[in-house]
Amino acid sequence: MFEIHHVAILTYQPKNLADFYCRVLGLQPLKIHYDKEKRIRSVWLRLSPHSILMLERLDSLDTHGLNSASSDTSSHQPGIHLIALSITKEQAKDLRLKIEQNGVCIVNESMHTIYFRDLDGNRIGLSVYPEVLD
Repeated sequence: MFEIHHVAILTYQPKNLADFYCRVLGLQPLKIHYDKEKRIRSVWLRLSPHSILMLERLDSLDTHGLNSASSDTSSHQPGIHLIALSITKEQAKDLRLKIEQNGVCIVNESMHTIYFRDLDGNRIGLSVYPEVLD
């Protein structure tokens, strides 16, 4: 069995996206990385005791050698398909309210999961699976 170590999201504005996740989901900053010009290259947020959300500035990838022809990540575009986070039914009520209070639209909801989009349009799910949302 595996646990998620980290989820990396490519973004043009890691600081703005980090502020969004801190404000809407209450994530805590873990580390900020800077490039040679002292600009924010990435912001890491704590998802759980053992997992990290890494918000990586898209135009900084060349400095890591990730845009080389030999890399399997040479066609970078912002985003991912979905990040689904496990929550409890009790957390679901509070987080739904917090999402709406921050002017974020809940775009869909299944029996188990609340879906919304972050500032870059990435789809985020808050799931109580195998429980059912109230």
